[in-house]
Amino acid sequence: MRQQAVIACVDLDRKAETTVRRAANLARLCQATLLVAHVVDQSGFEAGYSPFISPSQARRETVRTAGAWLRGLLQHVGAGQAEVIVVEGSLQTQISRLAEERHAAYIVTGQSRWGVLGRLAGLESRLQAVNPNCQLFGTGTAPAGLAIPALDMPLRSGI
Repeated sequence: MRQQAVIACVDLDRKAETTVRRAANLARLCQATLLVAHVVDQSGFEAGYSPFISPSQARRETVRTAGAWLRGLLQHVGAGQAEVIVVEGSLQTQISRLAEERHAAYIVTGQSRWGVLGRLAGLESRLQAVNPNCQLFGTGTAPAGLAIPALDMPLRSGI
């Protein structure tokens, strides 16, 4: 049987550290593997991203840079053994795909993309369709009316 995973889905912002620390604590408590994922939105590249490089070069460089940033963050929080995944595409599609492929027990996200019009609105039902045993958590303060449970575990230094 394949080991279960905790997937931390993060943006490259100041809130990523809290999300990764909480996901690392959860993975440790559940004896699960930790994956830290970032989804690169493809839409900006096709609209003339840069006059100096092609859209495909810009995508490759963005994926490479995001991966390096996340590996640095993992070293900083003491979770360097976690796997970094940077993928391109639709946020919900890629998170659902990862949850199914990696047998995720938990998905942990920041709260910045939640809400009625947020890019993650509707993700919980989509996850249940591909992996009914996967639980979705948000870190931080949830917008009013949000039904996603918050993961407010204590943050330990070093993880």
